[in-house]
Amino acid sequence: MNLGVDSTYIIHLDRQVMRKKRIDNMLGRLNLDGNFIKGIDKNDHLNDSFDFCYKHFNEYFWDPSGFCTLGVLCCALSHRKAWKQFLDSGDEVGLFLEDDVRNTHHIFKYDFTKVRAELDSIDWGVCCYGRQYTDIYVEKPITENLYETPNLGVLFDKWQISGHAYLLNKRSAQWFYDNTENITYALDVRLEISPFRSVTLDKSIFLQRHKDYTLEDVKKYPHIKEFLHGTIDEEVKIEEYWSDIYNEDKDSLAGEKPIPGKLVPIKDYYLQLISHKGDLIKGFKFDIYNKI
Repeated sequence: MNLGVDSTYIIHLDRQVMRKKRIDNMLGRLNLDGNFIKGIDKNDHLNDSFDFCYKHFNEYFWDPSGFCTLGVLCCALSHRKAWKQFLDSGDEVGLFLEDDVRNTHHIFKYDFTKVRAELDSIDWGVCCYGRQYTDIYVEKPITENLYETPNLGVLFDKWQISGHAYLLNKRSAQWFYDNTENITYALDVRLEISPFRSVTLDKSIFLQRHKDYTLEDVKKYPHIKEFLHGTIDEEVKIEEYWSDIYNEDKDSLAGEKPIPGKLVPIKDYYLQLISHKGDLIKGFKFDIYNKI
């Protein structure tokens, strides 16, 4: 199936067997080829987390949700690894997926040859193929299929920040790679804070599978836990996390209760406003200890 890209990259952890099985089935159904990228697993750094963080975090980290954890760091570095493989390929446009995605029926709605032609006709750097929900919150239309992406504050308020399905071109991938040697933002936030124009479809063609499950499903079928986010579960009891996020009590884990990672050498954290596309966005700034 043509998705308007030259190559596809899927971030995957070897230990996540069920995710691999599910995404292999999806790729087969859609007749898609994918390059699997071995993700950086936080479980490999539980005993040396401070040294690992010293090496890879910037001197500060900012996040609108207030998450600063080892898992967030490893996720960002895993995507950076995928960007490098894309850049080495020489391809012009790449699709980046996380291994917990599933396609929606809207994937059959679009003519992706036309989507690619529209991308080639405009100046862009990031194109979203999936948000947290099927309906993507958009601003004004640019072409028949593409829309302007709202600013980070609107995306956060609408629960639309995501990084599980997106496109980069060669120019934007190089910038993201060059500017993430030390991590300042989570992957999904970094995608929104860049010098590039961000565009989007109006429907998600990929969603993350955790949206399909309830807390009761997790208790009844333990293997479903594999589809939980791996970015904050070293800091939050799995049941609390699932209940708050997936049962829509969004305020409880949406920038009101910061989560300073116990495995991260955090010196201090506090509220800080940043400017994005002319608006001030509330978030938490975490000062990270440097190794001395």
